[in-house]
Order: sequence, then structure tokens, then C-alpha cells
Amino acid sequence: MAMLNLYLTTERVITKEEVVHINPKWTNKQLNALSVVLANLIGYQKFWVRYESRNKANVIPRYNPLNIGHKAMLGVIQKLSDDRLIEVIHGIGIYQATEDSPAMQTEMSLTARGLHRTLKLGIRTDNITRIADEYFCILRKDNKKSNTGIDYIDDDYSRYTEQVMRTYHDYLHKQIIKLNKNIIDYPKLNRKYRARGNTNKLMYGGRSSGYWMQMKKEERARIKINGKNTVSCDFPSSTINILYLIETGKMFGRKDGYQVNGIPRDIVKAMVNRMINNKSRQGCTMAFSAYVEKQATRDERVFMKLSPLTSRDIQNRILEHHSKIAQHFYKGADYGQRVAWVEQNVVFDIASQLALMDVPVLTVHDEFICKREDETLVWEAMYSTFHQFKEI
Repeated sequence: MAMLNLYLTTERVITKEEVVHINPKWTNKQLNALSVVLANLIGYQKFWVRYESRNKANVIPRYNPLNIGHKAMLGVIQKLSDDRLIEVIHGIGIYQATEDSPAMQTEMSLTARGLHRTLKLGIRTDNITRIADEYFCILRKDNKKSNTGIDYIDDDYSRYTEQVMRTYHDYLHKQIIKLNKNIIDYPKLNRKYRARGNTNKLMYGGRSSGYWMQMKKEERARIKINGKNTVSCDFPSSTINILYLIETGKMFGRKDGYQVNGIPRDIVKAMVNRMINNKSRQGCTMAFSAYVEKQATRDERVFMKLSPLTSRDIQNRILEHHSKIAQHFYKGADYGQRVAWVEQNVVFDIASQLALMDVPVLTVHDEFICKREDETLVWEAMYSTFHQFKEI
């Protein structure tokens, strides 16, 4: 599987006369769209090419260098399908739905007839080219319903992050990543940021999305990298580790920062999250009550019902246990997104450093999937890599 890549096209210029049998009234934008589609289908011809077929806002030039409208792209795909040059399968499931990846998409692949016609046009793998350097950082409106990328100001951070992502991405493409017997080819990772307030800089969020992240954990455990079985290395209490890194320059370590004085771990984790993302104890208490009512497990609800500890008592114990980072609590949702920003900077600093050591990893938020034989190296890198952007 490969996602439709708007940065790919062909050096072979397609004229209207050559494809008049498909569409007698080609526009220049449709010809550009045709070049992009055929470049993808030839470049990824071993795989189905997946694309979003629902009504969707046009993608801005930063992420769409030929400025091809969604309607034009879908129209070209439909013409190719009508002429039996491609096969289209609608409603393909891609594991778990996320805000960045809907659960169902559409796939296309060249038919034998389509492959013959495309090669006859002179479109081959050796004349497929990138229109421009691909952007890996995407800024979106601070609205969970919005998946449309918006423009942002380039600065030292965006340029550094694009280079880190490009290095990691290029290295990942050289690896053979399989789930069962299926190759997870052309893995594409984007960093997704949110435009909060009046800023249009990459300052908030920054989590990545990858095909394997949408798998269930049990499925990811069966991934093989270069034919080798894999293991998962994840930061225990990632948020606590990041707050210690911000405050002291060092992480909390491999100890579990969510183990606090006999309080169930998941209760502590949920409370820490709300202590960071709310601006007051009262707001935190209200948010935690909503969590217990709507999201907590049965065991968590039983604990809160039977325990003499109140929500404020639990907050006090956490503050006492982690007094070194107490000043980072009760700063609100913007601050919480900044903490997430630091966390993902750290994750990709580690991933790119491991790539330089020829140790391939797949990132899953604060987790690294690696070959079993590389586990020790990965753990060492997680706690020793220098981090360029760790201050809030």
C-alpha cells in the first residue's frame, strides 16, 4: 500500500492529443493531475495506491506543489476507471480510524491494459521525479474536525524538523518492513501540529501518523524489520519524563513515574494529564470527575468509590512525589500541547540518531519498534540522545 503522493510527477510531458481518447476536453490542471496519478501508479506499481475519495477541501500549494484541486484529481481517476485503465476498490479499511486517517479509503491500481498504455506514453520508473522537496510538517486549524493543512511561517525549528524527518524518512524507505507476508512499503510519516491562538508557527502538538500506528498493538507485535522479529521500547510515564527533561535537563529515567503511594497507576496517569491541561485545581477536579464517569475502567471507578482519597488528595500526593516538576502543573491546554511538542521532538531526535547508527525503528507516539537484537542500543539512545528543541 502507498498513499497518493502529490509531490510525484513524470518528466515525460503528456499532451492532450495523446490522451484524447480518454477525455476530449483536457484542462491543464487535469493533465497535471493525470501526470501525478500515472507517476504514482508506475512508481508504486507493486502496490495499490490509496487516496481520499470523499469531498475534501483543496490542498494548499505547500503540500500540493502543482495546486491540483480535489475535484480535478477525482475526475481524472474516474476517467481512467471508465476507460478500464485502472481498477478502483472503494471502502478499504485501514485498521483504526483516527482524526488524520479515516477508517475507509479508496485504492487504485493499473490494469494490464493501463500498464501497456502508460508505458506506451513513455512513462517509466526512470523518468518519475519529485516536483519539490516534500514537506513532512503539517499545520492544521485548532479544530479536531479540520484535516486541512494551512500555511505556516518557516523558522529555525521548522527547517531543522523538516531535515530530521527527511533523514529519518529516507532511511526508513531503505528497510524491508513486513506484517505477516505483506510489505509495509513507502512508509510516510507526517508531523501534525495545531494552530492555537493567533500563531501560525509549528508550536503545538506535533505527533506523527504512520500506517502501522493505526494497527492494533497485537498486530504491531508481528511486524518484522529486515526479516527480524521486533520488540517495543516505550518510555515509562512519557509525560513525567518530558517534564523532568524540561525542568532539570535529564529525564526521570526508566522508573515508572505513575507509581505514586499505592494509588492505581492508571488513576495517576489520568490525573497527571488533567493537572497539566487545566489551569486550576478546581478545573482539574472537574475534568477528572468527567473521566471517572465516562472513560475510567470498572476497577478505577470502584477504587474512587471506595477509597478515602479525594481528587484533591490524589493531586497533593502527585505534587509531593514529583515536587521537582510541580511548577509545570495547572498551566492549561496550550501548555499541554507544548509539552506534547517537546515529547515528539525528543522522539524524532532519537529516531534520527538511531538511523545514523543504522538502527531502524518505527515510532508510535512515545514508543519505538525495533529489531530484538537492537533493543539495548535503542534503550541507550532513548536516555542519552542530545535534544535540540526541548525548552518550552
